[in-house]
Amino acid sequence: MSDNSTPTRKMPLWFKALSWASVVSLIAVIGGILFTETWVEVVEEQLHELKSGDIEKAYYEYTSRDFQSKMPLDKFRVFAAAHPILFQNPYAHFSNRGIHHNVSILKGKLTSLDHRNIPIEYRLIKEGNSWKILSIRIFEKEQDMIAENDEE
Repeated sequence: MSDNSTPTRKMPLWFKALSWASVVSLIAVIGGILFTETWVEVVEEQLHELKSGDIEKAYYEYTSRDFQSKMPLDKFRVFAAAHPILFQNPYAHFSNRGIHHNVSILKGKLTSLDHRNIPIEYRLIKEGNSWKILSIRIFEKEQDMIAENDEE
């Protein structure tokens, strides 16, 4: 009986470390997306209510007490009416997600019916067991987009 097996080669330590770092990074990215998905759901549900014409539900169910104290329902109606993108957006995409001092920040774009991408930023805060919208910033004008980029 002869031994025709080839000798096994050990994986270099740097390759093992790189493999483990890749796995840990992938888990962190997936965990971050899953963690922030709740924020996106709140915003998408509010946008759905606005599109269906239920401004009261969009206001009372999805905005925080602080938002409501600074912007009563009548002012929210005026704000929403001034930004038709809130009612007419077949797509919402949030590519930038973060948290700072217990406030979550979603930055992304709403796509209009004529396929324009309007930059938007939502800030959310935890009230009880739910995330609520703390602020909405829409950057429809060129100077708004420039000011937004200056903050980054």
